[in-house]
Amino acid sequence: MGVGDSEGERFQIVEALVDTRPIFSKEVNMEPVIKNVEGRGNPVLGPDDGVPNYVMLWVQHPPGGTSAQHVHPWEHQAYIVEGEGVIWVEGTEYPIKAGDAVLVPPDVEHQFRNTGEVTLSRVTVNPLSSVGHE
Repeated sequence: MGVGDSEGERFQIVEALVDTRPIFSKEVNMEPVIKNVEGRGNPVLGPDDGVPNYVMLWVQHPPGGTSAQHVHPWEHQAYIVEGEGVIWVEGTEYPIKAGDAVLVPPDVEHQFRNTGEVTLSRVTVNPLSSVGHE
């Protein structure tokens, strides 16, 4: 019989390709952390809170405001809570508005720009390894 000729062999092949490890480590024993952004700096949730993998930032850009134009080696995600604008990536502008989820790829020059008349507010999630980098 060749590889995969019997049901058992096909199962073994598939089983070898599927990662069955748990997504979350069962060794992490922590309580939920709930913080309000009022009066807090960034990261809102970070190393001081015992986060194991990601940090959360709350960012607001006034009308006409922008983030710094920058590059970093990690991807990050942003959820636009309020307002509208563009995310400039490597010379191309992409429109964004409240309700949009944005993935910024790693190693690309990018900048958030508020082109609207109200504050552009976003929640950004970065890997823990991003803390302390410019």
